[in-house]
Amino acid sequence: MQSEARRDTLKRLLRETTVRRQADLVGLLRSRGFDCTQSSISRDLRELGKLHKASVLTIGNFDGVHLAHQKLLRKVVETARSAGGVSVTLTFE
Repeated sequence: MQSEARRDTLKRLLRETTVRRQADLVGLLRSRGFDCTQSSISRDLRELGKLHKASVLTIGNFDGVHLAHQKLLRKVVETARSAGGVSVTLTFE
């Protein structure tokens, strides 16, 4: 069944790849031959228990990603991964 194979590939992508948006997941899965939409990916993520997990949020005016910003963003990603959650960055001007 394609949905089962898609979920297996999705789990592997989430383990091995930094994905920032569901639209990115759609593109990655399509490039691997899966016919999917953002809605189907949302459903898969929910069924896999990958939604509504712990979130690690950073908020700031990231006016260029210099070394200090890179360090902060890496820390957010690392902390989220260790918590089994997602990293979120909210930017503004």
